[in-house]
Amino acid sequence: MAQIGVGANTQWIKRNAHTSVADLEQSIRDYIDRHNADPKPFVWHKSADTILASIARAASNISCV
Repeated sequence: MAQIGVGANTQWIKRNAHTSVADLEQSIRDYIDRHNADPKPFVWHKSADTILASIARAASNISCV
């Protein structure tokens, strides 16, 4: 299943009263259909080197724990 964006876009899923798993799944599918009708491209704001450096720092911090 496609990843759903976080934040205000998904708040309605949490607030909506779903009476079953099937009802929740249908709500998610409806959301994806609406989103795919007017898609917005993902734009990277950091370079690959910056992201990899951040991952390296996180990995070294985790290995110290």
